[in-house]
Amino acid sequence: MIDSDGSHGVSFTNIYYVGCSSLGELASYRQGSEFNTLRVAGSPTLRFSGNWGGYRASSTIARDLDSAMTTALFEEGLAFQMSGRFLTDINADLPALAPLCDFTTNSFPNPSTLQFKSAIITRDGSFNANDSNIFTNISASDLACDWSDNTGMRNTFVGGGLVFALEQVTSIPLQNVGVDIAGTLVPVSLEHFDSPTSDELRHLGITPIEFTVSWNFVLDGTANDTYAIVLMKLENNTNPQEVFSQSRVCNNLQGGSQARDVAYFNGQIPIVLNQNDSLIWQVINLTDGNDCTMERDSAWYIKER
Repeated sequence: MIDSDGSHGVSFTNIYYVGCSSLGELASYRQGSEFNTLRVAGSPTLRFSGNWGGYRASSTIARDLDSAMTTALFEEGLAFQMSGRFLTDINADLPALAPLCDFTTNSFPNPSTLQFKSAIITRDGSFNANDSNIFTNISASDLACDWSDNTGMRNTFVGGGLVFALEQVTSIPLQNVGVDIAGTLVPVSLEHFDSPTSDELRHLGITPIEFTVSWNFVLDGTANDTYAIVLMKLENNTNPQEVFSQSRVCNNLQGGSQARDVAYFNGQIPIVLNQNDSLIWQVINLTDGNDCTMERDSAWYIKER
């Protein structure tokens, strides 16, 4: 079925597909939906082609499929592109070799528009969220994906972190002047975030925008100096502004030449990040111009609220 001009919708309600070798192909509809459909036995692949608005599959069930089936239940066809969202809560038991979906991330140009919500997926009756053949061309962490509350498949956990892997002295030019914290930082589990500079996390998505930032820093500095860490937010890579600061006195620890005079910083705060907003930490010496070093394994993280 091909829409005549891309302005129409197509809908399937209360249909049982029994022993079908295919459910055919839908091309270039503005929108589509299926509600309370059952795919039982056979190889009931539904192919999507052309430019789409969106598609919703609610209360869809797939069971007792042909053991020789190798095509996906939802299959990408020629020149498939979906500008809106594809949303489903499908309950499917896949045969040994069949994927659930073979859509590619390039077919969803807008973030978080391939949505699996409260889906239940088994293969031959068994749960295995690490099964790489459930999705053959896309991962839960991809920007196109918004997968949550699913059983038997991966979910999308928007966020990530940066961990200080190598120490480097942060040069403080003057008292009360903020500077980016030096060191080699390693990204951890970034989903819908990237790190355009080594000490920066940038939000690539459009939803969610509410996050929690947490940190656990150990700063080696000069005994009795007061240092502040400052979280800077850049809106679309411009207009840097302070959104949080925390100050601590550097402890005067005993132990001779090997003593570590350190300040401990930890906590968490809520923050809103729109698409392409980014965060970076700076340090300020509030006492004088003495330098400092962020110790290895210090880290900060961001996750959706």
